[in-house]
Amino acid sequence: PMIVCGLVGLWCCRKYRMERRFRACYAALVVIGVGSALFHGTMTWWGQALDELPMIYGSACYFYLSAEVELLETRRWWLLPVEILYCAMFTIAYFGFPQFFPAFILVYAVSVLIIIYQGYRIYAAYFRCLLYTSDAADEEDSVDLGGRRIILK
Repeated sequence: PMIVCGLVGLWCCRKYRMERRFRACYAALVVIGVGSALFHGTMTWWGQALDELPMIYGSACYFYLSAEVELLETRRWWLLPVEILYCAMFTIAYFGFPQFFPAFILVYAVSVLIIIYQGYRIYAAYFRCLLYTSDAADEEDSVDLGGRRIILK
């Protein structure tokens, strides 16, 4: 399912000409799906690495997406290089220390919790915006400006 969801997402990104950061997230889903199939199909250490490392890389992609979601242009220029460095250091530690699995679980869990929090924050802000625009439309005290409703109070 992850491979199919990722491929559908990539197709939508191409169809709607979405930014590269969205394509990276859907591509990460495809890679995670392939890695998971390799791990569970082979039950080897390399299969496990091809499953777990893409999970870390994918979470970095989703963190970047959620951190920059409200911006039309990249404002945190330093975030992408920091995440690339984080992924590189994680990969080195993963292959350098054979008993790294507990650290993987901890790092992955923390990154997923941060992404969930960011997603909640984005959803809450979007939902508030919908409430304001809906109230303004009902009360007819706003003006529509190119798809965005401006409240006149």
